[in-house]
Amino acid sequence: MQSVLAARNCDVVYNHGRFDYLESLLALSKPTLSLFPNPIDQGQIDFAERRIRSSAAFHFISANQQSHAQVSVPSCVIPNPIDSSRYSFGNGSAGYLAFLGRLTSSKGVDLAIAVARRSNRRLVIAGNVSNEEGGEHFFREQVEPFIDGDQICWIGPVDDAEKQQFLCQAEALLFPIRWDEPFGIVMIEAMACGCPVIATRRASTPEVIDHGVTGWLCDPEEPSVDAFVDAVNRLPELNREACRKAVEQRFDVRVLAPRVLDVLQKLAQRQPIV
Repeated sequence: MQSVLAARNCDVVYNHGRFDYLESLLALSKPTLSLFPNPIDQGQIDFAERRIRSSAAFHFISANQQSHAQVSVPSCVIPNPIDSSRYSFGNGSAGYLAFLGRLTSSKGVDLAIAVARRSNRRLVIAGNVSNEEGGEHFFREQVEPFIDGDQICWIGPVDDAEKQQFLCQAEALLFPIRWDEPFGIVMIEAMACGCPVIATRRASTPEVIDHGVTGWLCDPEEPSVDAFVDAVNRLPELNREACRKAVEQRFDVRVLAPRVLDVLQKLAQRQPIV
C-alpha cells in the first residue's frame, strides 16, 4: 500500500474505513479523510486520532452517527449518495407494502409482518436470512410461520434490477428498525423509485425522511404496530413525485460528490474543512 501510494505521489488519502491500512498511510505523512460507513467504533476513532493526529479528518454519513463519536479532529457529515438517474420511477401499481433488508429483529421484519396483518395489507419481503448468531432461529420462529405466499410473501435476495422493480411497484417501504442505523441507503433507493418510506423515528431516519412529505416517522416509544398501521392508512396523503425530487436534490451523487471533493481539496491544501 505504501509503495503504491508513494508511486502515485498523492496529495490526500480517502480511507473508506479500512484502519488496517493506517500504518502504510502514516509513513507518507499525507492528509487523510477517514469515512465511517458502519456503526461507530470508538476504539477505531481513538486509534486513528492517535496515529494520524493533525493530518486527520473524519467523514460521517449522518449527523446522528457523528453525535455518537467523541472526536477531537475536524469532521464533516455527507450522506451516502446514489445516482438517481439509474433508478426508474414507479407508480406503486402492485399496491403492496415492501420490506427490504436482512431478516433480523434489528431490522424489524417481524414488526413489518405484524403491521401488514393488522392493516390487512399485502407485504412482500425481499432479503436474506441473516448468518449472524441467532439469525436462523429468529427466521424460523418470527418470520417463516407467517409466510403464506399470499398476504405475506418472501421473494429472497434481489439483484439491482429486481430491486428497482420491487420498489417501483410497492406502495410504500416499511423501515421499522430497532437499532441505530448509521444511514440506511435503502430509504433513498426507495424514494428514488417514488416509493415513500414509513420508518421508526430513530437514528438517521429523520435526516432522510421529510415527515408527511416523503414518508411517515413513527415514534419508537409509542405502540409500534399501531403507529405504523396509522401511517399505512395515511399513505394517500403522500406524493411519489416528492419522494423522487427529494433524492435528486439532497442525495444524488451529483450533489454530494462535489461536497466530498471540496473537503479533500481543503485537506490537500491544509485548510480547515469546516
